[in-house]
Amino acid sequence: MEIQKQVHKNFIRSKYAEELQYAIKQHQIYLKSLEKELNFYEFLLDSCKFKSPIMNLFERLTQFKIDIATSNKNRALLLSEINAITFKRSNASLKNIDLIITKLEKIEAKIHNFNTDISRLKSSMFEYLQNVIAS
Repeated sequence: MEIQKQVHKNFIRSKYAEELQYAIKQHQIYLKSLEKELNFYEFLLDSCKFKSPIMNLFERLTQFKIDIATSNKNRALLLSEINAITFKRSNASLKNIDLIITKLEKIEAKIHNFNTDISRLKSSMFEYLQNVIAS
């Protein structure tokens, strides 16, 4: 009976690990496509014609470029972390599954925080650019 409980627990934990890994793979796809988007925003900041005179325009645009570069670096680091974790249910012990789950949960939390930061950056950049781009 104890062996059945252990097998069941192992199955449940490995199933949860697979679900986490699937969710993180979806984030991985988004993070890969985000590189092009961030590069486009940088291009946009360099190529727009702005109304004049705008107070602190250069400083504000420079800060956006720094934030974009930082976000791109963090995106690449997250992708590296994701690529470093693999889970194979067939030969994983319960201890290994728990370790993998812990790693996956930490990465998922980092991805959530990163997505929040990216959303804030996009929102503030769009709001600012809407007011300063010459039409």
